[in-house]
Amino acid sequence: MARLSQRWLPLYLQSFLAAVAFTATCYFPDGGESNRDVPCSSDEFTACCRHNHVCLSNGLCMQVGDQPFVISRGSCTDRNWDSVRCPPVCQGPDDNPSGGAVIVPISSGREPRYCCLGSVVRGSETTCVNDAEPFTLDDGEVVIGYAALSGVVRATAPTETSSAPTATNSPSASSTPGGNGPSDGSSSSNSTNIAIGAGVGVPLGVIALVSIAWALYERRQRRRCNIPPEQLRFAEHPVPPPLPPAMTGYSSQPELVQHPPVELNSREIKR
Repeated sequence: MARLSQRWLPLYLQSFLAAVAFTATCYFPDGGESNRDVPCSSDEFTACCRHNHVCLSNGLCMQVGDQPFVISRGSCTDRNWDSVRCPPVCQGPDDNPSGGAVIVPISSGREPRYCCLGSVVRGSETTCVNDAEPFTLDDGEVVIGYAALSGVVRATAPTETSSAPTATNSPSASSTPGGNGPSDGSSSSNSTNIAIGAGVGVPLGVIALVSIAWALYERRQRRRCNIPPEQLRFAEHPVPPPLPPAMTGYSSQPELVQHPPVELNSREIKR
Protein backbone atom coordinates (compact mmCIF):
# COMPACT_ATOMS: atom_id res chain seq x y z
CA MET A 1 0.00 0.00 0.00
CA ALA A 2 2.91 2.33 0.74
CA ARG A 3 4.27 1.88 -2.76
CA LEU A 4 0.84 2.53 -4.27
CA SER A 5 0.49 5.77 -2.30
CA GLN A 6 3.90 7.00 -3.43
CA ARG A 7 3.01 6.15 -7.00
CA TRP A 8 -0.17 8.21 -7.00
CA LEU A 9 1.12 11.02 -4.76
CA PRO A 10 2.06 13.34 -7.67
CA LEU A 11 -1.44 12.97 -9.12
CA TYR A 12 -3.06 13.71 -5.75
CA LEU A 13 -0.85 16.75 -5.32
CA GLN A 14 -1.67 18.05 -8.78
CA SER A 15 -5.40 17.62 -8.15
CA PHE A 16 -5.06 19.44 -4.82
CA LEU A 17 -3.21 22.36 -6.39
CA ALA A 18 -5.81 22.55 -9.14
CA ALA A 19 -8.56 22.73 -6.51
CA VAL A 20 -6.69 25.51 -4.70
CA ALA A 21 -6.26 27.39 -7.98
CA PHE A 22 -10.02 27.42 -8.46
CA THR A 23 -10.32 29.61 -5.39
CA ALA A 24 -8.10 32.35 -6.92
CA THR A 25 -9.87 35.39 -8.40
CA CYS A 26 -9.44 36.33 -12.04
CA TYR A 27 -9.56 39.91 -13.33
CA PHE A 28 -10.05 41.55 -16.71
CA PRO A 29 -7.71 44.32 -17.95
CA ASP A 30 -9.94 47.04 -16.45
CA GLY A 31 -9.69 45.42 -12.98
CA GLY A 32 -13.16 43.93 -12.98
CA GLU A 33 -13.64 40.39 -11.67
CA SER A 34 -14.37 37.50 -14.01
CA ASN A 35 -16.77 35.09 -12.33
CA ARG A 36 -16.71 32.56 -15.16
CA ASP A 37 -12.94 32.28 -15.59
CA VAL A 38 -10.66 29.91 -13.70
CA PRO A 39 -6.84 30.00 -13.27
CA CYS A 40 -4.67 28.03 -15.71
CA SER A 41 -2.03 27.08 -13.13
CA SER A 42 -1.40 26.98 -9.39
CA ASP A 43 1.00 29.94 -9.51
CA GLU A 44 0.20 33.17 -7.67
CA PHE A 45 -0.15 35.06 -10.94
CA THR A 46 -1.37 33.23 -14.01
CA ALA A 47 -3.67 33.59 -16.98
CA CYS A 48 -7.32 32.58 -16.66
CA CYS A 49 -9.74 31.05 -19.14
CA ARG A 50 -13.43 30.20 -19.24
CA HIS A 51 -14.18 27.00 -17.32
CA ASN A 52 -15.17 25.21 -20.54
CA HIS A 53 -12.20 26.47 -22.58
CA VAL A 54 -8.71 25.03 -22.88
CA CYS A 55 -5.73 26.83 -21.38
CA LEU A 56 -2.63 27.28 -23.55
CA SER A 57 0.94 27.64 -22.31
CA ASN A 58 1.34 31.02 -24.08
CA GLY A 59 -1.28 32.60 -21.78
CA LEU A 60 -4.19 32.46 -24.24
CA CYS A 61 -7.36 30.37 -24.34
CA MET A 62 -8.81 28.02 -26.95
CA GLN A 63 -12.58 28.21 -27.15
CA VAL A 64 -13.98 24.68 -27.42
CA GLY A 65 -17.08 24.90 -25.23
CA ASP A 66 -18.96 27.28 -27.50
CA GLN A 67 -18.60 28.77 -30.96
CA PRO A 68 -16.77 30.31 -32.68
CA PHE A 69 -13.88 27.90 -32.06
CA VAL A 70 -11.10 30.47 -31.92
CA ILE A 71 -8.25 31.64 -29.72
CA SER A 72 -9.04 34.38 -27.23
CA ARG A 73 -7.55 36.52 -24.52
CA GLY A 74 -9.04 35.74 -21.13
CA SER A 75 -8.28 37.24 -17.73
CA CYS A 76 -5.47 37.14 -15.15
CA THR A 77 -5.10 36.61 -11.41
CA ASP A 78 -2.99 39.80 -11.24
CA ARG A 79 -5.52 42.58 -10.84
CA ASN A 80 -3.12 45.19 -12.19
CA TRP A 81 -1.96 43.03 -15.11
CA ASP A 82 1.66 43.76 -14.32
CA SER A 83 2.73 40.09 -14.25
CA VAL A 84 4.37 38.52 -17.28
CA ARG A 85 2.06 35.56 -16.63
CA CYS A 86 -0.93 37.53 -17.83
CA PRO A 87 -2.00 37.29 -21.49
CA PRO A 88 0.48 39.33 -23.55
CA VAL A 89 -1.93 40.78 -26.12
CA CYS A 90 -5.27 42.57 -26.44
CA GLN A 91 -4.94 44.68 -23.27
CA GLY A 92 -5.70 48.08 -24.78
CA PRO A 93 -8.76 50.26 -24.15
CA ASP A 94 -10.19 49.30 -27.56
CA ASP A 95 -9.80 45.55 -26.95
CA ASN A 96 -12.87 45.03 -24.73
CA PRO A 97 -11.02 45.53 -21.42
CA SER A 98 -14.09 44.55 -19.38
CA GLY A 99 -14.32 41.11 -20.95
CA GLY A 100 -12.58 38.59 -23.17
CA ALA A 101 -11.18 39.33 -26.61
CA VAL A 102 -11.33 37.09 -29.66
CA ILE A 103 -8.09 36.77 -31.65
CA VAL A 104 -8.42 36.18 -35.41
CA PRO A 105 -5.73 35.47 -38.03
CA ILE A 106 -5.37 37.76 -41.03
CA SER A 107 -2.45 36.03 -42.76
CA SER A 108 -0.75 32.67 -42.93
CA GLY A 109 2.72 31.39 -43.62
CA ARG A 110 5.76 30.85 -41.44
CA GLU A 111 4.81 33.86 -39.22
CA PRO A 112 1.05 34.35 -39.33
CA ARG A 113 -0.34 37.65 -38.07
CA TYR A 114 -3.35 38.18 -35.83
CA CYS A 115 -5.76 40.90 -34.76
CA CYS A 116 -7.86 41.47 -31.64
CA LEU A 117 -11.67 41.33 -31.97
CA GLY A 118 -11.69 41.07 -35.78
CA SER A 119 -10.33 42.26 -39.10
CA VAL A 120 -11.33 44.66 -41.88
CA VAL A 121 -10.77 44.24 -45.63
CA ARG A 122 -9.78 47.46 -47.36
CA GLY A 123 -9.27 46.95 -51.04
CA SER A 124 -6.67 44.25 -51.42
CA GLU A 125 -5.42 44.58 -47.87
CA THR A 126 -6.72 43.03 -44.66
CA THR A 127 -6.13 45.01 -41.46
CA CYS A 128 -7.26 44.97 -37.84
CA VAL A 129 -10.32 46.79 -36.56
CA ASN A 130 -9.75 50.16 -34.88
CA ASP A 131 -6.64 50.54 -37.06
CA ALA A 132 -4.68 48.40 -34.60
CA GLU A 133 -1.40 46.86 -35.62
CA PRO A 134 -1.42 43.11 -36.33
CA PHE A 135 0.84 40.98 -34.18
CA THR A 136 2.38 37.53 -33.98
CA LEU A 137 1.97 34.90 -31.26
CA ASP A 138 4.25 32.43 -29.56
CA ASP A 139 3.52 28.75 -29.97
CA GLY A 140 1.42 27.26 -27.20
CA GLU A 141 0.71 23.82 -25.81
CA VAL A 142 -2.40 22.51 -24.10
CA VAL A 143 -2.27 22.79 -20.31
CA ILE A 144 -3.49 19.61 -18.63
CA GLY A 145 -5.45 19.71 -15.37
CA TYR A 146 -7.13 23.12 -15.59
CA ALA A 147 -10.28 24.72 -17.01
CA ALA A 148 -11.97 22.31 -19.45
CA LEU A 149 -9.25 19.74 -18.73
CA SER A 150 -9.46 20.00 -14.95
CA GLY A 151 -10.41 16.33 -14.62
CA VAL A 152 -7.54 15.19 -16.83
CA VAL A 153 -4.13 14.26 -15.42
CA ARG A 154 -0.93 13.47 -17.22
CA ALA A 155 -0.20 9.84 -16.34
CA THR A 156 3.43 8.80 -16.22
CA ALA A 157 4.60 5.21 -16.03
CA PRO A 158 6.19 4.56 -12.60
CA THR A 159 9.80 3.50 -12.53
CA GLU A 160 10.09 0.04 -11.01
CA THR A 161 13.11 -0.29 -8.76
CA SER A 162 14.66 -3.67 -8.25
CA SER A 163 14.35 -4.99 -4.70
CA ALA A 164 16.75 -7.88 -5.23
CA PRO A 165 19.82 -7.67 -2.93
CA THR A 166 23.26 -7.37 -4.43
CA ALA A 167 25.40 -10.48 -4.59
CA THR A 168 27.76 -10.86 -1.62
CA ASN A 169 30.11 -13.56 -0.45
CA SER A 170 28.16 -15.39 2.26
CA PRO A 171 28.17 -18.98 3.54
CA SER A 172 25.75 -21.40 1.95
CA ALA A 173 22.51 -22.42 3.60
CA SER A 174 23.85 -25.87 4.50
CA SER A 175 26.77 -24.41 6.44
CA THR A 176 24.77 -21.66 8.13
CA PRO A 177 23.30 -22.62 11.51
CA GLY A 178 19.55 -22.94 11.34
CA GLY A 179 19.54 -23.28 7.57
CA ASN A 180 16.69 -25.55 6.52
CA GLY A 181 17.25 -25.69 2.78
CA PRO A 182 18.72 -24.01 -0.24
CA SER A 183 18.09 -20.36 -0.88
CA ASP A 184 15.85 -19.01 -3.60
CA GLY A 185 18.91 -18.27 -5.69
CA SER A 186 20.09 -21.89 -5.54
CA SER A 187 16.58 -23.15 -6.31
CA SER A 188 16.46 -20.93 -9.34
CA SER A 189 19.92 -22.14 -10.35
CA ASN A 190 18.87 -25.78 -9.93
CA SER A 191 15.76 -25.21 -12.03
CA THR A 192 17.88 -23.60 -14.70
CA ASN A 193 20.34 -26.52 -14.66
CA ILE A 194 17.49 -29.04 -14.93
CA ALA A 195 16.01 -27.16 -17.87
CA ILE A 196 19.39 -27.02 -19.61
CA GLY A 197 20.02 -30.75 -18.94
CA ALA A 198 16.63 -31.68 -20.35
CA GLY A 199 17.15 -29.51 -23.39
CA VAL A 200 20.52 -31.15 -24.12
CA GLY A 201 19.74 -34.75 -23.04
CA VAL A 202 16.57 -35.27 -25.08
CA PRO A 203 18.17 -34.53 -28.47
CA LEU A 204 21.20 -36.69 -27.59
CA GLY A 205 18.93 -39.61 -26.68
CA VAL A 206 17.07 -39.31 -29.97
CA ILE A 207 20.37 -39.25 -31.88
CA ALA A 208 21.58 -42.37 -30.01
CA LEU A 209 18.40 -44.32 -30.85
CA VAL A 210 18.63 -43.38 -34.51
CA SER A 211 22.31 -44.43 -34.59
CA ILE A 212 21.53 -47.85 -33.03
CA ALA A 213 18.70 -48.48 -35.51
CA TRP A 214 20.96 -47.59 -38.43
CA ALA A 215 23.75 -49.89 -37.15
CA LEU A 216 21.34 -52.83 -36.88
CA TYR A 217 20.09 -52.20 -40.39
CA GLU A 218 23.64 -52.06 -41.77
CA ARG A 219 24.59 -55.28 -39.98
CA ARG A 220 21.60 -57.09 -41.40
CA GLN A 221 22.45 -55.90 -44.89
CA ARG A 222 26.07 -57.13 -44.59
CA ARG A 223 24.96 -60.58 -43.41
CA ARG A 224 22.55 -60.73 -46.30
CA CYS A 225 25.34 -60.00 -48.78
CA ASN A 226 27.57 -62.85 -47.43
CA ILE A 227 25.02 -65.62 -48.33
CA PRO A 228 25.92 -67.60 -51.59
CA PRO A 229 23.72 -66.79 -54.58
CA GLU A 230 22.34 -70.38 -54.84
CA GLN A 231 21.41 -70.47 -51.21
CA LEU A 232 19.96 -67.02 -51.43
CA ARG A 233 17.89 -68.07 -54.50
CA PHE A 234 16.58 -71.24 -52.86
CA ALA A 235 15.98 -69.37 -49.66
CA GLU A 236 13.96 -66.79 -51.50
CA HIS A 237 12.12 -69.30 -53.79
CA PRO A 238 12.09 -72.79 -52.21
CA VAL A 239 11.16 -75.71 -54.51
CA PRO A 240 8.22 -77.70 -53.14
CA PRO A 241 8.75 -81.51 -52.69
CA PRO A 242 7.29 -83.89 -55.35
CA LEU A 243 3.76 -85.03 -54.73
CA PRO A 244 3.04 -88.82 -54.33
CA PRO A 245 1.26 -90.63 -57.20
CA ALA A 246 -1.93 -91.00 -55.28
CA MET A 247 -2.26 -87.22 -55.15
CA THR A 248 -1.46 -86.61 -58.83
CA GLY A 249 -4.15 -88.94 -60.27
CA TYR A 250 -1.70 -90.68 -62.67
CA SER A 251 0.04 -94.06 -62.25
CA SER A 252 3.56 -94.83 -63.39
CA GLN A 253 3.94 -95.99 -67.02
CA PRO A 254 4.82 -99.74 -67.50
CA GLU A 255 8.08 -100.59 -69.15
CA LEU A 256 8.00 -101.26 -72.90
CA VAL A 257 8.55 -104.95 -73.97
CA GLN A 258 10.07 -105.61 -77.38
CA HIS A 259 8.63 -108.63 -79.33
CA PRO A 260 10.09 -110.13 -82.54
CA PRO A 261 8.21 -109.40 -85.77
CA VAL A 262 5.68 -112.07 -86.94
CA GLU A 263 5.42 -112.97 -90.63
CA LEU A 264 1.87 -113.15 -91.92
CA ASN A 265 0.57 -116.05 -94.09
CA SER A 266 0.20 -115.12 -97.73
CA ARG A 267 -3.01 -117.08 -98.07
CA GLU A 268 -4.71 -115.18 -95.48
CA ILE A 269 -3.74 -112.00 -97.21
CA LYS A 270 -5.32 -113.11 -100.54
CA ARG A 271 -8.67 -113.50 -98.93
